Amino acid sequence: MDESALRRALASLDDCSSSQHWWLGFWTFLVATGVALEIVFVIWEYIDDLRDCKRSLLYPPVKPNLPLFALGFLGAALVAAGVAGELFVESKIATVETCIRKGNDQLSLLLSREAGDAAQSAKTAHDEADAVKGIADKARADAKDALAKAQAAQRELAHAETDAAKAQSGASSALDTANEAGQIARDTKSEVAVTAEELKRVKAQRMILHPDDVSAALKQFTGTQYVFSGVGLGDDSLALIIQMDDILQKAGWKRQPAHGRFPALNLFDPTKADEAVTVAVVSGVLVSVDSQEELTALQAKPIQELPLYLRAAISLTLNITANLYPPQEKGKQVNVEKGASTVVRIAVGQKP
Repeated sequence: MDESALRRALASLDDCSSSQHWWLGFWTFLVATGVALEIVFVIWEYIDDLRDCKRSLLYPPVKPNLPLFALGFLGAALVAAGVAGELFVESKIATVETCIRKGNDQLSLLLSREAGDAAQSAKTAHDEADAVKGIADKARADAKDALAKAQAAQRELAHAETDAAKAQSGASSALDTANEAGQIARDTKSEVAVTAEELKRVKAQRMILHPDDVSAALKQFTGTQYVFSGVGLGDDSLALIIQMDDILQKAGWKRQPAHGRFPALNLFDPTKADEAVTVAVVSGVLVSVDSQEELTALQAKPIQELPLYLRAAISLTLNITANLYPPQEKGKQVNVEKGASTVVRIAVGQKP
């Protein structure tokens, strides 16, 4: 059994001994109570005898006193029980104290053995410390030698770091130059791409993408009157105005005579002079209408409350600018002028 288990067993025995001492006190109290009752019984009996002595010698029989009998019997029973309990508890206490003595002896023996082991361990540790001291002295000497070599290596490293710093400075300058060259190359590439895109836009002929979809969107304004107020010179403008007229015709819009003034081009019906369209020096596709109201008043109204021809002009502008290729930046709003005409005017100028 180890030390901790032995100490727990001794603590348990101490608790048991304390409990048995409490029971010993209890049984002793019973004995004292029984003896006290015996004293009361003796005094009571003496008083009865004294009373009988004072009376005449001849007296009738007296009934036995039941309380006196009970008191005497209880006192005797308590004394007997208390003495028996004391004997029993004292025997258990003796047993517990014997176990405690044996446990203390075992604990003392265990502590002595552990003390001997500790002394042996201390001696072994002292011997090992002496051996380690010798190793430490040798290690100290080796450390001094290593320190001297490290200092020499540190000096060489300092020279190498100086050379490396110079090389790094040169490499940094070269890297900066390379970065600048790379940035210039990227900028040049970006400029070339922009130029190529611009050249592609300039060379591309304008057209309305998805013409059938545009016609379908404009059919809600069937019957709207329109006129081409101007056209730019060049195949690009002529092809675009013809495509736009085809889209509007499919949407059910009504083209009105342009009555173009010189110089003018008759693109739709050469037999009718009033179909000629004035050659205009404008840029992009522009849509304009007349209105008796000011522009600010029109802009303040919901689009559903605007006149039908004005809503048709807005829808035409939105659909043309959304599907025109190449796209144009200006002409995305309807130009409103003072007047009473309900005809939507369309000018197809040169490519911006």
